[in-house]
Amino acid sequence: MVVCNHVGFLEILSLICSPLHPSFTPKAELESAPLIGALCKGLQSLFVARSSEQGRDTALSQIVERQR
Repeated sequence: MVVCNHVGFLEILSLICSPLHPSFTPKAELESAPLIGALCKGLQSLFVARSSEQGRDTALSQIVERQR
């Protein structure tokens, strides 16, 4: 597991294009975005509703379960 901050859209594109095929935690709004949403889903990314405390807790439990 690698944890890092990102500062813009460029990091998302670099993760999608990476030969390592990493999944990541994009914001929930990207799930319905044309092309980017489909690519994130293909990488099995975990979408996070950042505006909701429950959404962040759900994402945390999904991350823990995936690591197990």
